[in-house]
Amino acid sequence: ERPGLTPEELAMLERLPLDELRRRFLERLEEQKERHDGGNRWIGTGGTSPFGRGGDHPSGISVGGAGGKGAVRSTGPNLQKKGLFVRALKKLANPKEFAERLKHYKTEGSEVQKEYVIFQEFIPHDYEWRCVRIGDSFFAHKKMVKGEKASGSLIKGYENPPFKLLDFVREVTDKRNFRSQSVDVFETADGRYLVNEMQCTFGQSDPYQMLVDGVPGRYRQTGGAWVFEAGDFNKYKSFLLRLEYFVEVLTSNQLELLQR
Repeated sequence: ERPGLTPEELAMLERLPLDELRRRFLERLEEQKERHDGGNRWIGTGGTSPFGRGGDHPSGISVGGAGGKGAVRSTGPNLQKKGLFVRALKKLANPKEFAERLKHYKTEGSEVQKEYVIFQEFIPHDYEWRCVRIGDSFFAHKKMVKGEKASGSLIKGYENPPFKLLDFVREVTDKRNFRSQSVDVFETADGRYLVNEMQCTFGQSDPYQMLVDGVPGRYRQTGGAWVFEAGDFNKYKSFLLRLEYFVEVLTSNQLELLQR
């Protein structure tokens, strides 16, 4: 078994801020060409490098599982995921794609938001509605609270959403012409709806966004009335429906140009 460091040796190791850790991690990803065990610089196992798994550094970025004896500040790619060798070959076979991915990681690391804070009034709640609009398709389900959080709990409630809620989401998204949007909504004790959060990037851990009487589908407004349409509209995290709507927009724009 690898001997641990003494308290004096640990105290000598550098504690880096998270943004600097990320910057150095991306540099190592670009430079490193092979596996490393031990040492104090490369991404690997053991040693005193802040990057990897099972090391003695007091803080760092854990890669591929539980960290070592220090506090994990962030996590990197999972080296224990099945198919690592094949995935690595695919990346190396397409260096342009690999370079683009590294560029993307660098951009994310450089966009760390600092030196401001947002305060929001706390609204006691047992759930919040996750509502989704894609084109003229509407979906809604409940994100249930676990502890003090609803987002991330992965506990869902698939009750039939009230039409009043769908009217509210339609009004909110129509105001700014949002057509591919998730809207998280609090429902107060007196029946009011309050927008908690809106995102154009959203996912879903289940293969559907809504169940009506146990059946997956969507709501569309026809002649001023909400009409339920059964179907599998949220496969692949709703990307197919989003793509379908995008194609409709492109087609509509092309027709307008032809008519001018």
